[in-house]
Amino acid sequence: HTLLDKQEALPFWCGRGGRKYENEYPAQYSYQFSAYYAAAGGLFFGTRDSGAHIMTVGYYLREDALHFDYRITQYPEDMGRCRRYTSPYPAMLAFFRGDWQDAAALYRPWAVRQPWCGQTLREKLLPENLTKTDLWRINHTNYAFGTRTGEYVETCRLLQERLACRLAVHWYGWNMGRHDYEYPEYINPALADWPDKLTAYNRQLTQAGIVKIPYVNARLWDSHIPAWEEEQAVLSAVKNEEGGLPDEPWNSGTVLQPMCPAAGPWREKVVEFGEKYVERLGFDGLYLDQVASYNATLCFDPSHGHPVGGGTWWGEAYHQMIRQLRSQVGDDSILTSESCCEIYGDVFDLFLVLDTTSMSDTSLAGWLYSEPIPLFNMLYGAHMLTYGSVCRLSDTLPQFEFHLTRNTLWGILPSVEGFSLEEMEEPAAEPYFAVLRSAVVFYQEHREDMLYSRIDRVLDPACPALPLEWTAPGGEVRTKSCASVQATRWERPDGSRFITAYNWSDAPVVSRLEETEAFLPPHSFLFLS
Repeated sequence: HTLLDKQEALPFWCGRGGRKYENEYPAQYSYQFSAYYAAAGGLFFGTRDSGAHIMTVGYYLREDALHFDYRITQYPEDMGRCRRYTSPYPAMLAFFRGDWQDAAALYRPWAVRQPWCGQTLREKLLPENLTKTDLWRINHTNYAFGTRTGEYVETCRLLQERLACRLAVHWYGWNMGRHDYEYPEYINPALADWPDKLTAYNRQLTQAGIVKIPYVNARLWDSHIPAWEEEQAVLSAVKNEEGGLPDEPWNSGTVLQPMCPAAGPWREKVVEFGEKYVERLGFDGLYLDQVASYNATLCFDPSHGHPVGGGTWWGEAYHQMIRQLRSQVGDDSILTSESCCEIYGDVFDLFLVLDTTSMSDTSLAGWLYSEPIPLFNMLYGAHMLTYGSVCRLSDTLPQFEFHLTRNTLWGILPSVEGFSLEEMEEPAAEPYFAVLRSAVVFYQEHREDMLYSRIDRVLDPACPALPLEWTAPGGEVRTKSCASVQATRWERPDGSRFITAYNWSDAPVVSRLEETEAFLPPHSFLFLS
């Protein structure tokens, strides 16, 4: 049904339909496995590639609409030149009984032994600004709000004071420009006084104990700005097989060109962000968009110093870039990226995930056949961190409460979207703040466990079901039935376990959680060790 529903070509993040799901690894395809299962049993498809070669993975519906093909497409080094090729890694098929969690259990023992899992979170040197943060604030769906800097700074202070928490802001619009414009310069030369003003605002946030991370893109260059010609940026751009520039879906009044991470001048440009924005302007790190989200891209420019076409060079080049940037900004700065591709877990401090709610109509094949799952945190929770949310005051209260609290149970660092001054001052905002306060307090009380452990199982406790209703983009009202008690079992680094749960209904619930019969008051968290 998922593939049948995809009749038209869809954006890459939806798998490029129609009648198929297809993406590249490493990046948008975040892992080296997928699973197809039902009550009678399941099929586990995967590879065992420690080198993270570029590959395309896809499910393709056949004409009879009754069968599908699973396919892995490999891309050799020196494409068009090599005379012999042997697959550098095995592909595998396994049979299992269970669901996605059982498939994850088949993959995890191999995955955590790979280069991207060299250290646990306990062993890593995580920035103090990260480990002491209680709440992330993100203005992803309200980019313009980030340009109202005075209000943005004021609402940051109010949010922190109202919740008695340590706040970090993931800041879109800090450069007073439009999104997807003027990369990689960001601040238009006409705004000559803005760097000094922004530095003063950042100083205020620092004095208030608020961490601030600006948006930058580590992959795209706006070819309409003077620097494209002045710096001969085309020489560092990704080239297709004809030697031209690839066509990508970034047409918002500008032309953003993908840059090759192996090209020295581009790598130096990204490393320069550290000096320009972290050191000069007073930010506490950088959000490097698209590194861990957009697909690895074949490049046929031999002057970049990588094998032409495929191979392992794409991931290796980004690792080199990020390590150089880390050397520039220091271990105390936070480095983060979009989405959660596994191979970058050893160079980023955490990953931004925004697809854990049912608000979007850009899911795999539409909301009807898609359901978010905490797969990344189940695989890598003890090794890597995630944050992110599109929970906002414009949601219905049940929608806000369900997604915010479930994200917390899934091991996503507490995160919230937006919050304008006008919204915060509305009396109707108070119950939203009550929910947010309870999530922040719960995290504060159990920070050590929730920061360094991983979810081991999403539980299915016997409890009443409640309808969750929301209005999707376009005005369509959608409804899903959701268990009133959400619960997860966690595993600590020492192997011991604990359980977290939340009852989002108006009535108390008595439910068996593993071996314990638990009483959950209405709208409350529970921690069982």
